[in-house]
Amino acid sequence: MKDSEKIIIEFIKLSKNREKIFKALDGETLKPTDISKKTNIHSNNVSRILSQLREKNLVRLLNPETKRGRLYELTDYGKEILNLMNIKHIIIPSQEEEKIEKQLSPKEVVKSLAY
Repeated sequence: MKDSEKIIIEFIKLSKNREKIFKALDGETLKPTDISKKTNIHSNNVSRILSQLREKNLVRLLNPETKRGRLYELTDYGKEILNLMNIKHIIIPSQEEEKIEKQLSPKEVVKSLAY
C-alpha cells in the first residue's frame, strides 16, 4: 500500500461520521438526505463531509448544476480506497488485537471464543 493511500485511509477513519458516509456510498448513488437517513447523521454534517470527500477526489457530484436532489457517488479512486480499507480490515489485525492475542494463553483464547 502506498503512503498516499495510507494517509487518505487515515483521513477517512479520523472521523466516524466521515467513515460512515464514505462507506454508505459503496455501490450506490445517493442524495445527501438519503445518506443522512442511512447513517443517522444530521444533513448539515453530511453536506460538510461530502465536500471534504470531494476535495480529496473520493466522491463526485453527478449533477452540480442542481441545488436540490444532488447525487453523489464514489469516484474510481474512492472505490479503490474503500477496497483497500476492506482488505486491510479483513487481513491485517489491529495492533490492539495483536496485543490481546500475545497476552492470552492458547487455553484463554479458546475459552474467550467459546463465549
